[in-house]
Amino acid sequence: MARTTAKQRGGSELGKTLERLAEIDRQRDEEKKAAGLQADQRVVRKMPDPWFRAQPMANMLKGLALETPARKPKDGERRLGRFILPGFQRPSVWTLEQKVRLIESLWLSLPIGALVYNETSPDNACDEWLLDGQQRLAAIVEYLDGCFSVFGYRFNQLDEAEQRSFLLRPVSVLMTRIEDEAGCRDVYERLAYGGTAHS
Repeated sequence: MARTTAKQRGGSELGKTLERLAEIDRQRDEEKKAAGLQADQRVVRKMPDPWFRAQPMANMLKGLALETPARKPKDGERRLGRFILPGFQRPSVWTLEQKVRLIESLWLSLPIGALVYNETSPDNACDEWLLDGQQRLAAIVEYLDGCFSVFGYRFNQLDEAEQRSFLLRPVSVLMTRIEDEAGCRDVYERLAYGGTAHS
Protein backbone atom coordinates (compact mmCIF):
# COMPACT_ATOMS: atom_id res chain seq x y z
CA MET A 1 0.00 0.00 0.00
CA ALA A 2 1.45 3.38 -0.98
CA ARG A 3 2.07 5.86 1.78
CA THR A 4 0.63 9.37 1.49
CA THR A 5 3.01 12.16 2.21
CA ALA A 6 2.20 14.98 4.60
CA LYS A 7 2.07 17.28 1.60
CA GLN A 8 -0.54 15.10 -0.12
CA ARG A 9 -2.60 14.77 3.07
CA GLY A 10 -2.50 18.53 3.57
CA GLY A 11 -3.62 19.16 0.02
CA SER A 12 -6.46 16.69 0.37
CA GLU A 13 -7.71 18.25 3.63
CA LEU A 14 -7.43 21.72 2.16
CA GLY A 15 -9.59 20.64 -0.75
CA LYS A 16 -12.22 19.25 1.60
CA THR A 17 -12.19 22.45 3.64
CA LEU A 18 -12.60 24.56 0.51
CA GLU A 19 -15.52 22.37 -0.59
CA ARG A 20 -17.16 22.78 2.82
CA LEU A 21 -16.73 26.56 2.69
CA ALA A 22 -18.19 26.66 -0.81
CA GLU A 23 -21.19 24.61 0.39
CA ILE A 24 -21.71 26.98 3.33
CA ASP A 25 -21.62 29.93 0.90
CA ARG A 26 -24.23 28.22 -1.32
CA GLN A 27 -26.50 27.62 1.69
CA ARG A 28 -26.18 31.24 2.79
CA ASP A 29 -27.06 32.44 -0.71
CA GLU A 30 -30.16 30.24 -0.74
CA GLU A 31 -31.21 31.52 2.71
CA LYS A 32 -30.75 35.11 1.55
CA LYS A 33 -32.89 34.44 -1.53
CA ALA A 34 -35.60 32.82 0.61
CA ALA A 35 -35.49 35.71 3.07
CA GLY A 36 -35.73 38.16 0.18
CA LEU A 37 -38.81 36.38 -1.15
CA GLN A 38 -40.40 36.40 2.31
CA ALA A 39 -39.66 40.11 2.69
CA ASP A 40 -41.32 40.78 -0.67
CA GLN A 41 -44.32 38.71 0.37
CA ARG A 42 -44.64 40.71 3.59
CA VAL A 43 -44.74 43.96 1.60
CA VAL A 44 -47.62 42.77 -0.60
CA ARG A 45 -50.47 42.69 1.95
CA LYS A 46 -53.73 40.98 1.22
CA MET A 47 -55.52 42.45 4.25
CA PRO A 48 -56.12 46.18 4.81
CA ASP A 49 -54.25 48.16 7.42
CA PRO A 50 -56.26 48.54 10.66
CA TRP A 51 -57.85 51.97 10.93
CA PHE A 52 -59.79 51.73 14.21
CA ARG A 53 -57.88 53.33 17.05
CA ALA A 54 -59.23 53.65 20.59
CA GLN A 55 -57.81 54.52 23.96
CA PRO A 56 -58.91 52.07 26.69
CA MET A 57 -60.13 53.65 29.92
CA ALA A 58 -61.99 52.63 33.07
CA ASN A 59 -64.75 54.92 34.30
CA MET A 60 -67.01 54.66 37.31
CA LEU A 61 -70.69 54.01 36.67
CA LYS A 62 -71.54 57.23 38.47
CA GLY A 63 -69.72 59.39 35.92
CA LEU A 64 -71.12 57.55 32.90
CA ALA A 65 -74.74 57.46 33.97
CA LEU A 66 -75.30 60.57 36.09
CA GLU A 67 -73.11 63.29 34.57
CA THR A 68 -74.32 65.36 31.62
CA PRO A 69 -72.53 65.97 28.33
CA ALA A 70 -70.55 69.18 27.89
CA ARG A 71 -72.72 70.26 24.96
CA LYS A 72 -76.45 70.18 24.30
CA PRO A 73 -77.81 67.63 21.80
CA LYS A 74 -78.54 69.03 18.34
CA ASP A 75 -81.51 68.18 16.11
CA GLY A 76 -81.93 64.41 15.86
CA GLU A 77 -79.54 63.71 18.73
CA ARG A 78 -80.50 62.43 22.21
CA ARG A 79 -78.77 62.63 25.57
CA LEU A 80 -77.95 59.46 27.51
CA GLY A 81 -75.95 59.85 30.69
CA ARG A 82 -72.82 61.87 29.95
CA PHE A 83 -73.00 61.02 26.23
CA ILE A 84 -74.92 62.08 23.15
CA LEU A 85 -76.60 59.56 20.87
CA PRO A 86 -76.25 60.41 17.17
CA GLY A 87 -79.42 60.57 15.10
CA PHE A 88 -78.58 57.37 13.20
CA GLN A 89 -78.71 55.23 16.38
CA ARG A 90 -81.72 53.00 16.89
CA PRO A 91 -83.94 53.62 19.95
CA SER A 92 -83.72 51.53 23.10
CA VAL A 93 -84.92 48.00 22.27
CA TRP A 94 -83.89 45.82 25.20
CA THR A 95 -86.53 43.88 27.11
CA LEU A 96 -86.92 44.23 30.87
CA GLU A 97 -85.33 40.79 31.29
CA GLN A 98 -82.21 41.90 29.38
CA LYS A 99 -81.94 45.02 31.53
CA VAL A 100 -82.28 43.07 34.76
CA ARG A 101 -79.66 40.52 33.65
CA LEU A 102 -77.21 43.30 32.88
CA ILE A 103 -77.63 44.92 36.30
CA GLU A 104 -77.31 41.51 37.96
CA SER A 105 -74.02 41.06 36.10
CA LEU A 106 -72.78 44.40 37.41
CA TRP A 107 -73.69 43.47 40.98
CA LEU A 108 -71.86 40.16 40.53
CA SER A 109 -68.79 41.96 39.06
CA LEU A 110 -69.10 40.22 35.69
CA PRO A 111 -67.65 42.12 32.72
CA ILE A 112 -70.30 43.79 30.55
CA GLY A 113 -68.10 44.78 27.60
CA ALA A 114 -66.67 48.17 26.77
CA LEU A 115 -68.68 51.24 25.85
CA VAL A 116 -67.28 53.02 22.78
CA TYR A 117 -67.54 56.78 22.53
CA ASN A 118 -66.08 59.46 20.32
CA GLU A 119 -64.29 62.53 21.62
CA THR A 120 -63.04 65.25 19.31
CA SER A 121 -63.00 69.03 19.58
CA PRO A 122 -66.10 70.71 21.10
CA ASP A 123 -67.00 72.32 17.76
CA ASN A 124 -67.02 68.95 15.94
CA ALA A 125 -70.51 67.55 15.29
CA CYS A 126 -69.35 64.04 16.34
CA ASP A 127 -68.00 65.08 19.73
CA GLU A 128 -69.25 63.03 22.72
CA TRP A 129 -71.15 60.55 20.53
CA LEU A 130 -71.76 57.15 22.11
CA LEU A 131 -71.04 54.65 19.32
CA ASP A 132 -71.61 51.39 21.18
CA GLY A 133 -73.27 50.62 24.50
CA GLN A 134 -76.57 52.50 24.29
CA GLN A 135 -78.69 49.53 25.43
CA ARG A 136 -76.39 48.82 28.39
CA LEU A 137 -76.13 52.43 29.50
CA ALA A 138 -79.89 53.01 29.10
CA ALA A 139 -80.54 49.99 31.35
CA ILE A 140 -78.15 51.39 33.97
CA VAL A 141 -79.78 54.84 33.88
CA GLU A 142 -83.26 53.33 34.20
CA TYR A 143 -82.14 51.19 37.14
CA LEU A 144 -80.67 54.22 38.91
CA ASP A 145 -83.98 56.03 38.31
CA GLY A 146 -85.79 53.21 40.15
CA CYS A 147 -87.63 51.92 37.07
CA PHE A 148 -87.21 48.21 37.88
CA SER A 149 -86.07 45.83 40.63
CA VAL A 150 -82.96 43.65 40.67
CA PHE A 151 -82.63 40.83 43.21
CA GLY A 152 -85.97 42.03 44.63
CA TYR A 153 -85.03 45.69 45.24
CA ARG A 154 -85.14 48.94 43.33
CA PHE A 155 -82.03 51.11 43.51
CA ASN A 156 -83.72 53.71 45.74
CA GLN A 157 -84.61 50.95 48.26
CA LEU A 158 -80.93 50.17 48.92
CA ASP A 159 -79.01 51.77 51.76
CA GLU A 160 -76.46 54.46 51.03
CA ALA A 161 -73.45 52.14 51.30
CA GLU A 162 -74.88 49.73 48.71
CA GLN A 163 -75.82 52.56 46.37
CA ARG A 164 -72.31 54.01 46.62
CA SER A 165 -70.79 50.56 46.03
CA PHE A 166 -72.78 50.23 42.80
CA LEU A 167 -72.04 53.75 41.56
CA LEU A 168 -68.30 53.28 42.06
CA ARG A 169 -68.10 50.09 39.97
CA PRO A 170 -65.68 50.41 37.06
CA VAL A 171 -66.85 50.07 33.46
CA SER A 172 -64.51 49.67 30.50
CA VAL A 173 -64.64 52.46 27.94
CA LEU A 174 -62.91 52.82 24.57
CA MET A 175 -62.44 56.43 23.43
CA THR A 176 -62.06 57.09 19.71
CA ARG A 177 -61.19 60.31 17.91
CA ILE A 178 -63.09 60.07 14.62
CA GLU A 179 -63.64 63.41 12.93
CA ASP A 180 -66.51 62.63 10.53
CA GLU A 181 -70.01 61.18 10.73
CA ALA A 182 -69.35 58.51 8.08
CA GLY A 183 -66.50 57.05 10.14
CA CYS A 184 -68.60 57.11 13.32
CA ARG A 185 -71.54 55.47 11.55
CA ASP A 186 -69.24 52.75 10.15
CA VAL A 187 -67.95 51.91 13.66
CA TYR A 188 -71.50 51.94 15.06
CA GLU A 189 -72.88 49.62 12.38
CA ARG A 190 -69.94 47.21 12.59
CA LEU A 191 -70.20 46.94 16.38
CA ALA A 192 -74.01 46.80 16.54
CA TYR A 193 -74.87 44.84 13.42
CA GLY A 194 -71.72 43.28 12.01
CA GLY A 195 -71.82 45.80 9.17
CA THR A 196 -75.50 45.31 8.17
CA ALA A 197 -77.27 48.64 8.06
CA HIS A 198 -80.69 48.80 9.69
CA SER A 199 -83.80 50.83 8.99
